[in-house]
Amino acid sequence: MDGVAPSGRLLLRGTGYLALVVGILASFLIAGVMGFLDPEMDASSDPDWMFWVWSAANAGLLARAPFVGLLIDGDKVVRRGWVRNWTYRAEDVVTVRSRPVPEVGGAGSTARRVKAARDAVGLTVG
Repeated sequence: MDGVAPSGRLLLRGTGYLALVVGILASFLIAGVMGFLDPEMDASSDPDWMFWVWSAANAGLLARAPFVGLLIDGDKVVRRGWVRNWTYRAEDVVTVRSRPVPEVGGAGSTARRVKAARDAVGLTVG
């Protein structure tokens, strides 16, 4: 769940949650490419630019995946999201903990992988 960089910076991430999202994004990208390359779809009325927008968005999010997490670097804490970053002063952060993500899995889900994927890293700023 965490890794200490040689510079002393600490990176925390919910690896199960990250793996689940990366798997979903990769499957969307593969489905888009397969649909674009399918010879039977040549007669479709869908414009080609839709494929490029869809694929670029998925590829961009996949490229961002290695950087998603919580970076603790001396006197600042950087929360790296899928689209943007938030920076806080270390003295303003009250807690850093693993928390469940309600959108992933159901409340009655018993699958071990889904439960592991539901935990993402969160922080409380006071």
